[in-house]
Amino acid sequence: FPYTTLFRSRDNGYAFLINSKGGIVYHPRMDVVNSVSKPATPAGLLSGSEYLRYKFDGVEKQAACLPLNNGMRICVSVPVREINAEWRRWSSRVVTVFGVFLLAVFFVIWAFSSRITKPLRQLTLAAEQVDKGKYDFKLDYNGNDEVGILTRTFKRVTGHLKDQISDLNDLAYSDSLTSLHNKGAFEISLRELQAQVEASKNTQEFAICIFDCNWLKVINDRHGHEKGDMYLKETAAIICEIFNHSPVFRTGGDEFAVILTESDYANREDLLRQFDEKCALRQMNETELCRQIDVARGYAVFDPKEDKGVDDVLRRADKRMYENKWTRKRQIKEENA
Repeated sequence: FPYTTLFRSRDNGYAFLINSKGGIVYHPRMDVVNSVSKPATPAGLLSGSEYLRYKFDGVEKQAACLPLNNGMRICVSVPVREINAEWRRWSSRVVTVFGVFLLAVFFVIWAFSSRITKPLRQLTLAAEQVDKGKYDFKLDYNGNDEVGILTRTFKRVTGHLKDQISDLNDLAYSDSLTSLHNKGAFEISLRELQAQVEASKNTQEFAICIFDCNWLKVINDRHGHEKGDMYLKETAAIICEIFNHSPVFRTGGDEFAVILTESDYANREDLLRQFDEKCALRQMNETELCRQIDVARGYAVFDPKEDKGVDDVLRRADKRMYENKWTRKRQIKEENA
């Protein structure tokens, strides 16, 4: 009987028979045979519909009726509340399953998006760093997807850019003849040193030494600029050899400068003595004028009581260099007189 699905697993479902006029022939909850009075047919059963809804003993019920060959109909009846309860249970299960499915989809999407958005955020931060001129950033995503390819490409491009900028800085702040730092680099170093002085509240210890090559013009006029260039290179090599822990700059045609800090600052007197001795030996032992290194020098130590900043130290060192230069020239004139 196909209508048994109506009351499957129902607690209060049952079947009964009615005749062609709707009268009850058999009912499991009525004594139709021995009843003195004919049981009243519930309202709704007389409609003849295959599916119908009616009330019995104050309870609303759903029935499915199947006609028989003898004109009677067999009906299966189930309380509506039980049918609705079943639908509610199934609906609850469907909603629960759907909710779990949506939650799983959400976590999958979240995990997938996090996998993409994290390296993208890193790329964004790295791009902001590059825009500020900073090339030390962290990009650790190495996936084989489009984001990984983009990350590796970005790292290669910024690496090449960093190298090119470094090369340009070397060209911009390097002296082409001696390969020392040039005047532009010296000015930058002085500004950085001034910032350190201000940050340390005038406790920074440093000295500046200025060098000026004597007789460069004479060498250029007598022997040519090639010999003059050799003279400058020889001078630069001696300065770098003696002050090998300090930055050395070529600040002009025949001028050099050294910023003494830390160990070179602590040993400055000894280093300057070594420099003078080295130059004296070259003048005694070399016969070629371009190799007889004759350099005037002057240095000044930062004194917070006397100096307001780095510029004061530089001016005092420059002044002492010129004093040394004129003293040296006077000595030579007196020796030749």
